[in-house]
Amino acid sequence: MTLAKKFKNTDEVLCTIQGDIAQKALSKDPIILKLQTPTIWDSLLSIRPPEDWFCIDQSLKNKKSITNGIIYSNLLRSVCPVTGQPDYATAVIAFDGTIKPKELLDFIISMRSHPAFHEQCCEQLYLYVQSTYSPSELSVLCAYTRRGGIEICPVRSTSAKVALSPIRFVRQ
Repeated sequence: MTLAKKFKNTDEVLCTIQGDIAQKALSKDPIILKLQTPTIWDSLLSIRPPEDWFCIDQSLKNKKSITNGIIYSNLLRSVCPVTGQPDYATAVIAFDGTIKPKELLDFIISMRSHPAFHEQCCEQLYLYVQSTYSPSELSVLCAYTRRGGIEICPVRSTSAKVALSPIRFVRQ
């Protein structure tokens, strides 16, 4: 049994996939596939945070406060309580109020060895920001990298109109 087949070109890849799908689907209609080039695929999925979002990852020495905005950190990490594997995320926080980025970053970094599921981490971050800074509006999104093909991006918000909806970052 051959586990891998080397294809001569993309047309051969397309024909093989179309044949496999047609055979399994038992369809009389033709199966039409189009391969996306890497540059097109990258442009579809490479969502970078907007320029008006403030990254707090370099804020360990920054004592300044930030008022009303959206901040994020790529340094959120926790540990799966079942497997012990690390889980990485981008934490995004939209708020109306004042937040000290250094204190928030210290809290995010403190979660690095914390065994918890994604939803629990998002809730803990939300509760920390809510209890420490008391913003009038608060939304927290934790966009975790996929593991095992499963994408989990929990959101917690004070508003019925959530300021953040799940998005996919280039890191995911």
